[in-house]
Amino acid sequence: MANNARVQRILDDLAAQARRDGFRSYEDPTGGNYEVSMYETYLVSTGMDAYTAKAVANKAAVVPQMAANLRQAMAASNGQGMQGPVFSGAPDPVLAAANFGLTVKRNTAAIAFPLPFAMFGAQDYVNGYRNTLTGQLLPAGVTLVSVTGGEVSGKPNRVDFTYTDGVNSDVVEVTSSTYPYPSLLNSTSVDLLRMSKIRMELSDSTQAAQFRQDIQTVSNSPFGKGSTNKISATAFRRPDQFQAGIVDLDAVFEIDKETSIVSSILPKAGFEVTFNSFVEKFYRQITKGHW
Repeated sequence: MANNARVQRILDDLAAQARRDGFRSYEDPTGGNYEVSMYETYLVSTGMDAYTAKAVANKAAVVPQMAANLRQAMAASNGQGMQGPVFSGAPDPVLAAANFGLTVKRNTAAIAFPLPFAMFGAQDYVNGYRNTLTGQLLPAGVTLVSVTGGEVSGKPNRVDFTYTDGVNSDVVEVTSSTYPYPSLLNSTSVDLLRMSKIRMELSDSTQAAQFRQDIQTVSNSPFGKGSTNKISATAFRRPDQFQAGIVDLDAVFEIDKETSIVSSILPKAGFEVTFNSFVEKFYRQITKGHW
């Protein structure tokens, strides 16, 4: 409750500043980047009218203190108010007022190595991510036994990755806090999703080595062409960030049926890594190249 009151005070002050300025137009110096759109989306999701939200978001683009206050409200709200009805229209390039969370959990730690997992990539999911979770990602001597999920597997809310080293077995699961993950995964077989401003949070802040596990986007076309783009979470840790176990990834991921987000999770039973993301854009049943 205290956080809610704090957020409301900040939002009221931001709106008052915009009104005092007479809703003057501020141009985004970055030429309309996704961060300004994210500000506007967040403000609308809290109940602020669209006109005021646009004025506040545009001003925050050029006034550092206003941007700092807005980020403070967003951090304190922890995404509350952003989990409403997500998508409508076909296609709809307008920013959706929504976010979602994906949680990766290391259920067991019988295998003493980080184990890989994949999020999204509906096309590769059908093949058990055999073309994705290979090479350096898979520890020597460890085999990916199966990837199962959905109602037919008795796992309506999750997807499980099962591994063995020939003696021991481990399971890594992926779930969603906002919508059954298998359904969310299936939707990307025809729909395009653009994720931005991803907050990566560890259930145990002592496991900070998790941030050294590279995060990759892996794309595999049905015609044999593949590509990989790698980022490091540690590169996004700022000197002014004092929240242990949390890193904000200032990155954009464009997700379609060919694209998976891949990383590995440390060997600690019950350890969780959560990825909370804003939905920057969502296109329903449209071809690639129409962002």
